[in-house]
This record gives sequence, C-alpha cells and structure tokens, in this order.
Amino acid sequence: MAEETKKINVLILHHSPKIREKLKQIMDDDLVVLEASWVGRALQLSRQVDLNLVIAEASQGDYSSLAGIISPDIPLFLISPQQKELIEALKSWPQNRLVEIQPWPLEAENVEIFRRRLRLAIENLQLRSLTQKTERGNIKIFDNRFHRLVREIQEIKNFLEQRVLKELENRLTWQMKYWLAEKEKQKIETILKKIYAADDVSSLIDCVHDIKEIIMATSLTFYILEESETQGKYLKPLVFDDAFLSHPDFARYNVPLSAEDFAAFVARNGQEINISIPEKDSRFSSRYREQLRSPLKNLLAVPIKHAQEVIGVIEAYNKQNKEAIKSQFTFEDQRLLKIISEHISMAMTKLNLIQYDPLTGLLRPEPFFEKILQKIQNQSKRRVDLGHCAMVMGDVDWFKNYNDLHGHEAGNRLLRELAAVLKSSIREEDLSCRYGGEEFLFFLTGVKSLEEALLLTERIRRNVEQHYFPYQEDQPRKNLTMSFGVTILPQDRISPSLTKEDLKKLVAEADIALAEAKGKRLPTGGEELPLKNRICAYLPEDERKKKWTLVNFQERKQIKEKRKHHRYFISTPMLIFEETEIKVTKTVNLSLGGAKICLSSDLPLGKTLNLTIILEDKACQLRGNVIYKEKANDSPPLFHAGIEFSFPSPSTQKILEDYLQFMVSRSSAIN
Repeated sequence: MAEETKKINVLILHHSPKIREKLKQIMDDDLVVLEASWVGRALQLSRQVDLNLVIAEASQGDYSSLAGIISPDIPLFLISPQQKELIEALKSWPQNRLVEIQPWPLEAENVEIFRRRLRLAIENLQLRSLTQKTERGNIKIFDNRFHRLVREIQEIKNFLEQRVLKELENRLTWQMKYWLAEKEKQKIETILKKIYAADDVSSLIDCVHDIKEIIMATSLTFYILEESETQGKYLKPLVFDDAFLSHPDFARYNVPLSAEDFAAFVARNGQEINISIPEKDSRFSSRYREQLRSPLKNLLAVPIKHAQEVIGVIEAYNKQNKEAIKSQFTFEDQRLLKIISEHISMAMTKLNLIQYDPLTGLLRPEPFFEKILQKIQNQSKRRVDLGHCAMVMGDVDWFKNYNDLHGHEAGNRLLRELAAVLKSSIREEDLSCRYGGEEFLFFLTGVKSLEEALLLTERIRRNVEQHYFPYQEDQPRKNLTMSFGVTILPQDRISPSLTKEDLKKLVAEADIALAEAKGKRLPTGGEELPLKNRICAYLPEDERKKKWTLVNFQERKQIKEKRKHHRYFISTPMLIFEETEIKVTKTVNLSLGGAKICLSSDLPLGKTLNLTIILEDKACQLRGNVIYKEKANDSPPLFHAGIEFSFPSPSTQKILEDYLQFMVSRSSAIN
C-alpha cells in the first residue's frame, strides 16, 4: 500500500487578521495553513502539529522569540513594511538558519514572485524530508545499541518539551506582559512631557488626543472651574467632545456647579465617577443627549485638584474595545486618568490659569482688578505718589467679520498673536487684561495728564495697526486695527479705600468712550467722523460740557517711506532672489512706487534686490532697493522692510498699474 502523502503545515504569525487573510490567498490549496496573532499562540500550535514553513511579522520574528518554536530545518519568511525592522530581525538569527525577508505590502507584480519563493522553499523541504526517510530506512540495519540511544534521545526530548519548553512559554508570556507595560509607560511619559512642556493653555489642551488614546475613549471634554457675579461658580469647557472651543462658544456649554449633572457632581464632591449605564442615572442631564455628537454609552470623569480644591474636570466618553461585546471604562482607565489629572493640575498651577486667561495669557478680569487694588494699597503704604492713572478699553475692529471669514480657530490664533503685541506695547508697571471676547483692558499708572494717557494708548493703537496679522487684507479697511476708550482716575480719587466697584465704574466710562470711537453713537456735530481705529477719551460732564472728546490719528504720513503713490493694503506673494537662496514673503501693502513686506530675516539697507511679484495669474519681474527696515516682533523673529521699485521697462510697470486698478475696482464692486 502506497504511503499517504504527508501534508505541509504552514504557520502565519501576524497580529493583523487582514494581512493573515491576504497571505492565505497567496498559498496553494494543498497546504494546511495555521494562524497565530502572537508568539504564545504560535508556541501552542507548534506543540500540536509539526510545522514545515513559517511566515512571521518582523516585530515578532526575532531569534529570541521563535528559536524554541522553529526547528533548524524549517524555512522562515519575515515580512514588514519597514526595511530597517526586517534587517534587525534578520540579524538576530544565526547565519546557518533558513531565514528570508520580504517587504510588505506586496506590489501587484511581486505577488507571483513571492508565491514562487514559497513553492521553492516547500519543494526543498520535501526533498529534505525524502532524504530523511531514506536515512530512517537505513537505521533499521543498526544494532540494538542504536535503538537504545534513540529511546534515550526521545526521553530527553520529552523532558525538554514538558519542562524546558513550558518554562520558555511562561517566560515569553511574562515578556509580552512586560513589553505591553513598557509600551503603556512610554505613552504616559510622552503625555507627561507634553503637559510639562506646555507654555500656554492651547499647548496644554493639545494633550487631549493623547489622553483619549491611552484610555481608548471616543472623545474627551476638558473643563476649568470659573466664577462670576452673575453665574456664580460654573464649569467652562475649553475642549468639548474633542472640539476646541472659541470664546463665543463657551457660554453655550457652561455647566452651573449646582446642576444635577455628572461633571458638576465631580466638581462639587471632588470624586471620580465611572458610569456604565448613564441614561438610568439622575445626573444624566439633557446636555449629554443634545450636545454630544454620539449617544453616551458610558462615561468616566475625574476632578482636577489643586491643594485639595477642585479647579477643573476631565470627562471621557464611550470606551472603545473591539474584542468585548459591551465596552466600559476599567478601574485601570480610572487610575490612569486620575494620575494624568494630578499632573495637569501641576501644569495649570505653573501656568497660573486661576489668574490668567487660557487663550491669551493675559490677566482675567477679577485678578486684574485685585492687582490694581493691591498696587494702590502697596504704594499708599510706602507713601509713593502714583500720580494720575488711566483705564483704557480696547476692542478689535470688525472681529466678527474676521471670524466669519476664517473660522473661530483662526480667530483664536489672531487673539493669541494680538495679545503678544499688546503686552509688548505697554510699560512694565502697567497692567493688561482680556476683558471678554475681543475686548481688552489696560491700567496705566503714573500719567501726568489725559494727554499723556492718550499718547500711551496711541502707541498701542499704532503697534497693532502696523503689525501684520494673517488674513488682515480681508478686513473692511484691508488692515486689522483696534479702537480705544480712555478715562482718567485723578490723583485725588486714588486711596486705599478704592473698591472693585469703583474700578468697574471706570471701566463703564472707558466703555462709553470706546463706543464713540467705534462709531456706535452718531457725532453731535455736523461733520461726519471716520469710523473705528480711533481713540476717544471720556471727560466729566462739567468739563467742556460733554462726556467725551475724540482723538483722531488717521491719515498720518510716515516720513520714512516718503510715498509718492497711493498705498493699497494688498497681501500678495513676493520672491526675493539672492545669490544662494530664494526668500518667499508677502507684501503688507503695495503701491506703484514700492511695497512694505514682512519676512523672518533681516535685509541690509540700500541693497538692490531682484524681485518677482505674483499678481493673480501674472508674474511681474522687477528690481527694488531697501529704503528702511525695522524689527516688528521678537517671537517669532519678524521684520518689516520698505522696498522702492525700479522697472526694467514701461510694459512691466504697466502690468503692476493694471493690477492695482483691477484690485481697486473689484474692492469697490464688493463694497
């Protein structure tokens, strides 16, 4: 009777079911294909059947992992999308072992080549098997001493399988657990590094995605605890359901501390909660049904504490777990989120978020007023003459237009950049505050008169006007500007008895002047006044018999530019050709005679440049001289330069002239 053909057993060791299925499709039908997702399972299969060929992913295919599974004569194919990982795994095997590498995924034309390589390895295996059969036939002629030796070898083999291999399996299991623990540890360390490297709230809440990933949540909400006279204590979300909120959105998602609500409960009691069936809980408020993008199936919430006081809450929604039928957050998830919240608390303390606005880094209103009163009391104790003081309120002109055109995230970036300009525009002894939205307050000390307060405010207004902000050319005046209202706190009203209510009355006076500066009130005279980008001062009723006076700084000529041509606030790309590089920048404004440009490196005065200006679908090539330069900002380094044009031909000048006329006519049509 002919001997039955022995089946060829092929093991595929890979964590991805999709890749295992694709490999099975490449195999011939006469092969027996076994599958394993990790080394421990592969070891179990090797003890049940004789393996003849192994295909393994490189991350699990090193010598230390598979040496106890694959005998020396079994061919091994390693696959991976990373060439470096394949080489490292191959180097771990002795040179006398049958190991080949194959990049994965396969190109269409390489599928047949890989199939042939597998067939060749199987044919060589069958040839070696035939040779072994022949050798086994010859063994029959040996004497009984050889049979005893074979039995002894078999006994040793059984001992190794029962004891040594079992020990190896245990070690591999513990090694896998250790590897998973190390991987989790690395993720936590990465999150903590990001938390402590945060220099403002924006970079702090950027860690939300990493936190969500480590506990496998669908989305997260990040609250901080606030307090106001009208609302009392409430939770304000900086991130809600993974969405980074801008200032106009906060009020919609605020949660009163007294509310019957999961987040409010955590903030009131300082205890974490882990709910698997939230809809049956009385704290399942309507906002979880109406405001979340996906139905709430389970929830994990932990408090953020500072000195045993709750200063915020982190909420995680809907645990992701493909293997479990019903997913919910585990005790380990709760422990991890609690640890992370403790580190976030320390980072928030470092950033002093209790006192400072999270978006701009400027003082909040309440700490702003407290610092003013503290400053006045300290100076009074030292008998230091403060002189007059001034309260200034500033507001971004047409900010809603900016937000509507470019989105709230662009508006947030603008406010952060604007805050840096405002901080650099006031003196060290002055205080600044984000009062709300796009409104800012300044408290100027030691001013001799209203005129000096106006001059200091003018410096702020001018710095904002001259700074280049992204997309400012889309504003109604082709520039981003601010309007200001100023009111004086006379020296005779400054005393330790000054209260927060007195300061708020000053703010109300500055607000009246600001409304006039922005054109919210019609002027009393017959002359039509220009709107916005102005400074208006509040005056007592008995002085000049009116409440405000207008200080108008429009149409001031800048002598250093000596313009002969009308200036247009047009931002268009410009290429500067130098000997070793090409600099790409944008114009801040443009005229027929020259341009003001903004770039990240300095240009020497008097240098002649080869330029190309991109004008819609045309490129205008010309030359220019640097007639002035100035440093606009320190972080990041930013420079402004004035360029005077010289044209190689009248036709080139005509291209620029036609473009400027076209932009003017288009702007008129839009308005």
